[in-house]
Amino acid sequence: KAEFFLEDIPKKDFGDICHLDLETSGLVPEEGDILVVNIGYNPREDGFFRESIVCKVKGDVCPPNVKELLLGSTIKIIHNACFDATWIKKKWGITVKNLRCTKVLARFLKKSNNSYAKLTKRITGLELPKGNISCSPWQLPFDEWSPDMKTYCSYDVAFGLQILNYLQSLVTEEVTEKYLTLMNEWSLIQEVLTKVDSKDLQYL
Repeated sequence: KAEFFLEDIPKKDFGDICHLDLETSGLVPEEGDILVVNIGYNPREDGFFRESIVCKVKGDVCPPNVKELLLGSTIKIIHNACFDATWIKKKWGITVKNLRCTKVLARFLKKSNNSYAKLTKRITGLELPKGNISCSPWQLPFDEWSPDMKTYCSYDVAFGLQILNYLQSLVTEEVTEKYLTLMNEWSLIQEVLTKVDSKDLQYL
């Protein structure tokens, strides 16, 4: 179930954990904008998020309810936080709290093909509609979005918890401890990343 909103997400309790994803107008924060915030929440027992929110945002000021979520106690799963969380820091000046990056955890396991789509297919067998959709014109009004664009946003935040649980089931306690330490120190890492040339972030 997907709901679509303009300018800000509804003020609500997203529970203990959610999946967060951005759609942007490019790869470099200094040259683009955050256009869409996607949130998956309300997980089933198997970790699949039943509901999603797709919110078109505008401007360089973070919407109040989005900011509350980013800074709140809800754990935010992000696949490739080097990209999304750094855009949030550079554009909105906000350090995401209680972050879990599934791409980082996959790298601890030295997994190849650790993209969100590849991990989803490995775990669920589903082929996500990725392709060139990620380069879609997200700035268009919702009524001009294609059905594939709407499906893409919903699926992009549906499987994060399943991926996180799958990866956590494969790691040792030692790796888990290192991973959680890294996530707890993300504010420091993010400060460093904001000083990196943004053109290099896509390769991290």
